[in-house]
Amino acid sequence: MLFWLFLSCLIASEPTANDELTKIFVIELQVTRDLRNLYPEFETNKVGFGLCSRVVESIYETGRFQFLEEKDEVFKRILAIYVRRMTLEQSKQIMANYETPDYLFYAEVFDFWVTEKSQVQASGVKKTVTVEIGIQLRMTEVATGAYIPASATGTVQAQNTTAWGDTESPFSQTLVGRASRQAIEKAVEQLIQRWDKKEAKP
Repeated sequence: MLFWLFLSCLIASEPTANDELTKIFVIELQVTRDLRNLYPEFETNKVGFGLCSRVVESIYETGRFQFLEEKDEVFKRILAIYVRRMTLEQSKQIMANYETPDYLFYAEVFDFWVTEKSQVQASGVKKTVTVEIGIQLRMTEVATGAYIPASATGTVQAQNTTAWGDTESPFSQTLVGRASRQAIEKAVEQLIQRWDKKEAKP
């Protein structure tokens, strides 16, 4: 069963004089069931939307993409196609009357751990918290089902704090948020490099 944290927006690459618009739909961010069972914080809006927003922001910050207006009817039909696992021919028939993306963009949290170490000092107990998160991105070509993967990890360490922050802390300022940003930015960079290499082949 897919874990739908966030279903986002249609984005497209900045067109140039010689390039056609390449449309990408950010459709899914998935967290493995085991990780959700260990860390139920992943199912909160703060963490879910924080992770997905970081994915979108990192794509935007490459300077290679611009956001287009989301169309609800396209969104719903693409969602139906992939939830029901329709065949390619069935999906083509359903989407024939809609402007569809060239690629679908997925993200998955595949690894995550938190460690806490306490050390007694003259001034008191010092607690060191380390967070590491692994994120994989996939850019799937709608026409063929072929995809380009990119994976990266991010690690952050701090003292006398918690991994998830308090209820008032913005996700971006928590240790999980900071580690996620590292992982996502590295994965996006790797993905763009692989995409460029693929497109450059004759």
